Amino acid sequence: MVGVAGGEIDPTNYLLSQIIKTTPIGPDTYIELVDGHGVIIASNDPRRILTCTERYRFLRELVQERKTSVLSCHRCKETQPGTQTGKDMLAFSPLTSAPWGIIVRDPQETIFLPSITLRKGFLVLSVISIITALLLAIGLSRSIVRPVRSLIDATQKIAGGNLKDPIEASSSDEIGTLSRSFDEMRVKLSESLESVQKYSSGLESRVAERTKELNRSREKLAILLREIITAEEDERKRIARELHDDTSQSVNAILISLDSVLMRFPPDDPRRKHLQQIREQCMSMLKGLHRMIKDLRPPILDDLGLESAIKWVLEKHIGERGIHFELHTTGSCDEMKARVQGILDYSKIELVMFRVAQEAIINISKHADAQNVFVNVTYGESGIGMEIEDDGKGFDALDVLEPVRKKDQGGFGLLGMEERISLLDGKLTIQSEPGKGTKISVYVPIRA
Repeated sequence: MVGVAGGEIDPTNYLLSQIIKTTPIGPDTYIELVDGHGVIIASNDPRRILTCTERYRFLRELVQERKTSVLSCHRCKETQPGTQTGKDMLAFSPLTSAPWGIIVRDPQETIFLPSITLRKGFLVLSVISIITALLLAIGLSRSIVRPVRSLIDATQKIAGGNLKDPIEASSSDEIGTLSRSFDEMRVKLSESLESVQKYSSGLESRVAERTKELNRSREKLAILLREIITAEEDERKRIARELHDDTSQSVNAILISLDSVLMRFPPDDPRRKHLQQIREQCMSMLKGLHRMIKDLRPPILDDLGLESAIKWVLEKHIGERGIHFELHTTGSCDEMKARVQGILDYSKIELVMFRVAQEAIINISKHADAQNVFVNVTYGESGIGMEIEDDGKGFDALDVLEPVRKKDQGGFGLLGMEERISLLDGKLTIQSEPGKGTKISVYVPIRA
């Protein structure tokens, strides 16, 4: 059948070549009829008829399997003089009645020319679009972004406190309206700020005047308080001296008189017993006078110093009640006296510390129901510290101290302690809770 078909077709026939040439093709396009061995039976190029091309050998399987295919190939080995070299796109389609196939070969440049043209068109269009977008962005920047940026700069100046520079409205659109609104707000804010500054300056001057008056009042109060405390100590000293010189001597004279009278009565005389009771009462009164004299102005403070005076108060008011107490001292009192000698009156500081300790110890003996009392006195480089602690029933410090400071109720002992320490620029702290005892901390700075 193949042979008959070949004979009938006659690949060299002029008519067959003309039929193939009538197909609209390019100068580098090949339309060829090829058998399974790669022999070109018919072609639009007469020079290729009945020639065998090695690269067509792979068509045997496609012919046998009746498969179509599209692939690329090189024409460098088959290049004829005057023809173009390069890559071709090859389309193969087998025949149904013979083991042959039709091959159409076109250069890749011709096949992909529309897509290349389209890509170039897209590239040109992209460049034009980018240029248009840039021009549009520049226009938008000039018409929108730049006014908004200037408006932002103006608002930042306002936020920084610059209310003098006006906000210029360069357009009549919404941004211009917003700029004018901001400028009106700037003007009103500037006016408000000026009024506030004027009021603030007047208020500051009034506050300064009130502060000066308050400071003067505090200075007067401090001077008055210092004079009151000085007068109190002088009065204590005077009363102690009068009790010692007058009252105590009178009681001693009464005792001497009673002793002389008692010697006139025999031991079993009832009148002697009555006189003896009177003598014992006078002795008790004399001891009370001596205790009062020492409480008013203990000579031990002037003679032996603060530590001995505090120890004496502890023995009188704590030890005699059977309460255990301890007194500890850190540092040297003599060194501190030598350091501040000639610079300040150290005796006044000792007197204030003693009065605070005396008031605290008497309060503990009367109200605390304590079992142990601890007193620590510290002589430091820059001041004197003292801590008085007990394990008594304690109290709520806030509930007790706040009304005292507000003068709502009594507690003048605590208030007097604070005022005495404040005169020396010191600090007094009271820590107490119900059932957890009380701790009083005092610190007085020693400044040359």
